Amino acid sequence: MNRIEFVHGFADENGTPVTPAELGLPPGFPDEVRHEVRLSAIDDHTTELTVHEFVPDPEIVEVSRVGLEQCLDKMAASALGG
Repeated sequence: MNRIEFVHGFADENGTPVTPAELGLPPGFPDEVRHEVRLSAIDDHTTELTVHEFVPDPEIVEVSRVGLEQCLDKMAASALGG
């Protein structure tokens, strides 16, 4: 398996779905963002992770990138037992 696709929606700290506007995100930010994650073996001990976000507006790309980095940091900490 080398590819994962998912749709990222938004929720508050209790898991209740919310709109991007309720979270203070810029106007026009989509309610859901489709992602594609690809995993590629670099060598026997290293895997490259590439994420493509399908964001319709170039002005929103940076905001989306920052949010995704926060998600990936949390995922890495969880995987490492942190």
